[in-house]
Amino acid sequence: MFDKRVEHFLSAVKITGVNAIVEDIDRLLIAAGAIIPVYSITDWQYINLHEVLVYPGSFNMDFDQEGTDRNIAGMVGTGALQNVMIITKWQLRQGFINNNDAHNTAIHEFAHLIDKMDGTMDGVPEIILERKYVPQWKQMMETTIEQMKNYGSDIDMYGATNAVEFFAVISEYFFEQPDLLKANHPGLYGMLERIYKIGG
Repeated sequence: MFDKRVEHFLSAVKITGVNAIVEDIDRLLIAAGAIIPVYSITDWQYINLHEVLVYPGSFNMDFDQEGTDRNIAGMVGTGALQNVMIITKWQLRQGFINNNDAHNTAIHEFAHLIDKMDGTMDGVPEIILERKYVPQWKQMMETTIEQMKNYGSDIDMYGATNAVEFFAVISEYFFEQPDLLKANHPGLYGMLERIYKIGG
């Protein structure tokens, strides 16, 4: 079933290298990053994604691949790049090679797309989260971000930027280190199980 979903994703979404050679492994990892979060949602389609651009390494806000201040590893496009995702080849691979951390750039960027599917990127994926849980999820995010800012956290501090980044960062953690997240943040873990329709 997973491989069928991967095939379907790859037939629906164009993957293009920009100064980078896209190999089969890169295509598979991008597709895996797309399917992992929505695997339990059988009829899921990324209708808001037409193309993934693969860069060799990190870039800056102007999409420059050279020079300083290049600290972006992935991005969901807006404006002229609506329905486009940019991901760096190196970070894409690291996300799947390194099993000892809670980072996965592909999952992070696809979490943004899931969030964006309801028309707004706000950390609340209303397309898959039942309405009755929305206030509770917003409250949890707010409280956790506040705690992170005040006391630090085992959650990547980038998640404290805002609710949008928090949702993407906590989604990475949930899929990369579920047992650790469950032990350290049982409430968040339970809510993410609801969001991604995992378990009972």
